[in-house]
Amino acid sequence: MVEKYSVKDKHVKYNQLIAEGIVLVEKEGFDQALEKFDQAQNTISFGAPTLKIEPFIYRAMTFV
Repeated sequence: MVEKYSVKDKHVKYNQLIAEGIVLVEKEGFDQALEKFDQAQNTISFGAPTLKIEPFIYRAMTFV
């Protein structure tokens, strides 16, 4: 079953995934954090021609 999100729901889910990823980085769950940032990118940009930069920035910071 395909989940349908309204624009507002997508942003809420995006913010939730980013926040969860940040918490995981703080707990040194780096692999799980990277997955959360990927999920956030996919949630917000599904079908969109442009990508948000924040998940990429958080991914880079995770590696540092």
